Amino acid sequence: MWNIIKKKLSYISFYYFCLVFFASCFSYDVFVVESITGFTFGYAAAFVYIYFRMKEAEQWLKDFNGE
Repeated sequence: MWNIIKKKLSYISFYYFCLVFFASCFSYDVFVVESITGFTFGYAAAFVYIYFRMKEAEQWLKDFNGE
């Protein structure tokens, strides 16, 4: 039987890393550089996209485990 916590983390860890990375890039631009550029909006858009992809991947794993 699967240990769903370890399997879930092995598949979803990339998404968690991306979320932390984009949040830190956005925070760096806003708080350290104090400049908002096109990249800042790109980081925010990528964060939202990866968040929804992560939720979709979690649902796929849950459905696969239920079968």
